[in-house]
Amino acid sequence: MDLSQPTATWIEQNKATPYFAAIICYFDELESALDFATK
Repeated sequence: MDLSQPTATWIEQNKATPYFAAIICYFDELESALDFATK
């Protein structure tokens, strides 16, 4: 990660990587599970 770049720019450049996609998917699933649990 190039610290001279704003985080948003770094995310834009790296959002296609499998690792990043997996994190997004994980948090999406987690959010869905929490949503379900609190209803």
